Amino acid sequence: MGCSLARGGSVTAVSDTGLVLPRQLPFERWVSIGMQLSAVCTSAAWCLGDWLVFGETAFTGRYRQPIDLGWTSTWGRRLRSGDPTAG
Repeated sequence: MGCSLARGGSVTAVSDTGLVLPRQLPFERWVSIGMQLSAVCTSAAWCLGDWLVFGETAFTGRYRQPIDLGWTSTWGRRLRSGDPTAG
């Protein structure tokens, strides 16, 4: 899964394993990309927590089968506590 983002003549590619930035990336665009990534990461963490809590309720017992419980149990605890920094 991957995508590319084009804006202002610079193309940024996102792959399963990272981010590919053009060599001539303007500073302002670099800052903008960082801010967007930060927002996505924060939102994704909360979405994963919501997904886990739904699975716990809807698929009791079975929800553990397809997932890595290392990261999901941490985010489930954070979501239930209402504190994104709780571990």
